[in-house]
Amino acid sequence: MKIKSLHYQILLDLDRQHSRQLKTLLTPDSFVDGSIISFKRRCGKKGCCCLKGEPHESLIVSRRVKGKLQVVYTPAEDGPFLLACKDHWQAFRKNKKSLVDLQKKILRELTRFVALKTEKYRPERTKRSAKG
Repeated sequence: MKIKSLHYQILLDLDRQHSRQLKTLLTPDSFVDGSIISFKRRCGKKGCCCLKGEPHESLIVSRRVKGKLQVVYTPAEDGPFLLACKDHWQAFRKNKKSLVDLQKKILRELTRFVALKTEKYRPERTKRSAKG
């Protein structure tokens, strides 16, 4: 009987973990559809400091639309928002994987719990059915 209650407690603990992770995933933070990529380039304007020194750093958002790569150049003032979105997306993906791993663990524990709770039904044999 203690084994059954131990598995019951394990399942309740896993359920609490599952609820916490799901709340973490259901964040109000924004995501961006596509990959946010930082790159350096020279603008090509005469007399610009990028011709002699460091090139300008820019962010682009790239994604596939109907099988074709689409690149969107972003204004510099959107940089902090886009970088925050990138961080939110990476955290979301990590938490999503953790949630899937936890769900697999819950299924394994449920299978063990059912195996412990299942009784084999064997009707008693009567003399008539024993002969026949």
